Amino acid sequence: MAASDCIERLSGLLGLERDRARSLLSRFSAAMASALLDGGAVSVRGLGSFSVSYSAPSRMERDGERVYTPPSNTLAWQRQTRGDDTLQLLRTGLALEEDEARKIARALKKAFTATLRRREPLLLSGFGRFELSEKNRVRFRPESGLLELANGSYEGLASIPMASPVRRRMAVPALVALFAVLAAFVGGFLAFRSGTIAGLPQAPLGWFRPEPARVAAPSLPPPPPVVAPPAPAEGVLLDEGEFTIVLATFSLRSTALRELSRLDSSGVVSAVWPAWQAGRKYWRLRTGRYRDRSEAVEAMHAMPHAVAGGAYIQKVIKRVVSHGEKEL
Repeated sequence: MAASDCIERLSGLLGLERDRARSLLSRFSAAMASALLDGGAVSVRGLGSFSVSYSAPSRMERDGERVYTPPSNTLAWQRQTRGDDTLQLLRTGLALEEDEARKIARALKKAFTATLRRREPLLLSGFGRFELSEKNRVRFRPESGLLELANGSYEGLASIPMASPVRRRMAVPALVALFAVLAAFVGGFLAFRSGTIAGLPQAPLGWFRPEPARVAAPSLPPPPPVVAPPAPAEGVLLDEGEFTIVLATFSLRSTALRELSRLDSSGVVSAVWPAWQAGRKYWRLRTGRYRDRSEAVEAMHAMPHAVAGGAYIQKVIKRVVSHGEKEL
């Protein structure tokens, strides 16, 4: 068994039979897993520090389409310990008395330290295993079942492929430009001909005293009334032609709402924005309302990378109004 060396040490330090030492190690591993899932971190002298690390949803371009990877939790390990939870785990997780818990805590520290120092494999049932990497370094691999429990909120979420938005470029056809040039040429030629048509009668010189031409002052139309710019329509969340920042895309509304709550708690004001593609409904998290793209770009650059790592800017093509739900 991978943990045989550690079990032998633990058996000798505590004066226990091998089976009892193995049972003690398994129960302690279960207490570690429970503490990690409940509190997000656990430290054990001799083993190191373990924590649940959150990975934000990401976006990447692949084969002409955007692929959105859902959020996930991973388990991180550091050889250095930040505090020591061993005694607390033995008292609460294994329900041991104070004296016995302290004795076992000292034995566990010695057994774990010696096992990792000698780079021997170590199996913690239900929690993970320590093994040597290709570079002959000790590494920790969490149990798949523990990872599934840590990602219970994101269970069943898969990557979402969506077509990349195409920027439409407005071009003037060459034929329209040619007609415009011809029209300008013909108009100028006719204007020139109207002033030099042969055969038109002209007044003889010297018959009349030339008088200055009287030009009537053109009557100016009254100035238009000053109209105040229209106030934003009540209940309008996004108007046509504006821009917003899309932070992430999900296939489940419940997951989008859960991420919305997490972003709100971290100080990022966001909203759920539904979308349809290929007959399927998706749920996007967006933030901000901007008059032009430059404003949105500036705002996105000011966001932390953990929030804006997979974000992009979207132009609003249809007005979005509220219907009693938050930003829907």
